[in-house]
Amino acid sequence: NTEKALRILKEVEAIDPYNRDIFRTRGDIYSQLQYYHEAIKEYQKAIDDTEENLDEIYSNIAYEYENLHNYDKALEYLKKAIDFNPENETALFELSFCAEMAEKPQVVVDFLVKFLDRYPYAKSGWFNLGLAYSSLLEHEKAIDAYDYVIAIDETFSTAYFNKGNALATLERYDEALKSYRETLAFEAPEGLTYYYIGECYEKMNEPERAEEYYRLAIEADPASSDARVGLGCILSERGRHTDAISLFKEALEQNPNDSETLYLLADEYMETTEIEIAKGCYEKSLSFDVTNPDVWLDYSNAFAEENDYDRAVEILLKGYEHHYESVDFKYRLFDYFYNNRQKEAAFTVLAEALTLDFAALKQIFEYTPLLRDDELLLDFIVSYRPADFDFESLIDESKD
Repeated sequence: NTEKALRILKEVEAIDPYNRDIFRTRGDIYSQLQYYHEAIKEYQKAIDDTEENLDEIYSNIAYEYENLHNYDKALEYLKKAIDFNPENETALFELSFCAEMAEKPQVVVDFLVKFLDRYPYAKSGWFNLGLAYSSLLEHEKAIDAYDYVIAIDETFSTAYFNKGNALATLERYDEALKSYRETLAFEAPEGLTYYYIGECYEKMNEPERAEEYYRLAIEADPASSDARVGLGCILSERGRHTDAISLFKEALEQNPNDSETLYLLADEYMETTEIEIAKGCYEKSLSFDVTNPDVWLDYSNAFAEENDYDRAVEILLKGYEHHYESVDFKYRLFDYFYNNRQKEAAFTVLAEALTLDFAALKQIFEYTPLLRDDELLLDFIVSYRPADFDFESLIDESKD
């Protein structure tokens, strides 16, 4: 009953106008009513003439600015809260969140470096510094920050986990695995940790171990779509396309708008020669994300597989609107035109592609191997060859 509450507060204020709890309580009510500007005004009044719980008041003001999506002002008041109470861990974590939303991770780094000079044993400060460095893609510095957290508190499981992520990003997979396992030593097993361990093994080309941990991830978290996708990719590499399809479909039940999984599913249907279903999956994938050039190339190929080169060209040209810098589209267009006996159009687009990136031409031989024996085509290509370019080696590479 907010109206009655505000009315009572007004009566109390008439009796005791210097009671700062009135302003804080009124600020809380205004916040609840989503009157964020009014809430800020009340909290500001509560700051005057008080030295108690100032960090909480500053934090409340910051939260209201967050509600208004004014993250710069929120950062300003969170810094005040932390300066007043260096042990306010909530404010430290909120600082990182606001910096992420404001896309200003360097602001957090600058503040926390000074903060940690004064409070070197503040593990939350080091942890959030690690997060900020990760946002800046300074992963080595992030790892150092997480190591400080672990030195202060060896049971801080999330520090091990984030350190593992940073190490994996740097492709230091053995070290990442060790860090992930430390995470499991200090917290109940979680599907996400198992998933990242599986991903490390997959990137280390150890598919059996990867499969083991992807399955553990699914067991620990039945809703894990990422682990199902990872396991599906492992099984696909072994030729178990029907099993991969089942896993990708289960992943899509959890995350139906994931364009990447739809793309993977489409490729599996192509492997099982269910081309019409594959086309639908490619199209749906593109309805959510047009930025992956491979989807356009493979979607157009689904029509080329049926010798419908006109439709294949139409799709590729539409994709080219989003990837006009990609020479791959031009080389693929050449293949479609050439295979459709549109020689003039084929050689025109090939000339453009050869001028842009001669070395990338090996993909036309990978797509249509018979072209390696077309003397007329080879002579045309050689006429665009840069000086000292080893064309014969390029042909041999395309066979591999």
